[in-house]
Amino acid sequence: MSRWFWRIAEVTLSVCWRKEVSSPRSGDLGWDRSFRTRTGPAAHTIEIQLGQPSQWQKLGADGWVFSSAGVWAAFRWEAGWGFTSPAPSVGRWKRLLVWSPHHGRAELWLDPSLPGEASKGGLTHCDPLQNLTLPFFTALFAGHQGILVHAAAVEVDGQAWLFAGPSGSGKSHWSRQWQERGMIVLDEDRVVLRQLNGQVWAFGTPWHPEPRLCSPQGAPLERIFFLRQADPDAVQESRPAAAATLLLRSAQLPIYDPEGTQAVLDVVGEAATQVRSFLIGSMTDDRLLERLTML
Repeated sequence: MSRWFWRIAEVTLSVCWRKEVSSPRSGDLGWDRSFRTRTGPAAHTIEIQLGQPSQWQKLGADGWVFSSAGVWAAFRWEAGWGFTSPAPSVGRWKRLLVWSPHHGRAELWLDPSLPGEASKGGLTHCDPLQNLTLPFFTALFAGHQGILVHAAAVEVDGQAWLFAGPSGSGKSHWSRQWQERGMIVLDEDRVVLRQLNGQVWAFGTPWHPEPRLCSPQGAPLERIFFLRQADPDAVQESRPAAAATLLLRSAQLPIYDPEGTQAVLDVVGEAATQVRSFLIGSMTDDRLLERLTML
């Protein structure tokens, strides 16, 4: 069995490949290798194998709790959760993940046909979770007072600035602007916010095609900027209630899990009340960058 350790937002994850699965020699899973860590105690373990769990056929129709446009679906599994991709309405699953939060153990079952398909350059060069990556990690971080946010984050003087907004709102542009000025880009697209010792921190994630635009580091959250929520080159401070609403728009929610959703809401509330938030417009003048540094 091949075993690799990853550390994401201060949560250590052990990924094991069973012998019958052709695992990548580097163990990179298609994730950025800077998130790899040495062996040590892991909060959670994912074991990757072929076939299907023996209890799978016992799942009844009442067990399904959520489907995401047919791409993946969630269901109740004993004391935890299960995820499939694609959803049952689309056809036979290719990936099936069952997870027990209490025991910190997940089993990822792959359709036996996948390794054959991957022999042309698939499985050993990409994330074996694929469409299950976001639903699984959304649920996982909810259990660690954390949330996944569609946002960019940079480190400024040891503090994290978050730039939240939908696709096309300019997150990558802002990340590169700060990087050119010597700032560390924690991530340009997907960020974890975690409440640690009463303070909200921002961390980069490893699911990124450009390693220089993501980092395993984290920093205390100091500012939140909501992109394209104001006129071009304008900056307007936002009240905590409005900031919480806008942050929720960018957050991944485990809406099938009431307890997990409440944990996400708690982190959003803490982030909105602990730090100053601003609405900013698109940048047409470099002076907007200087204005932000003066806030």
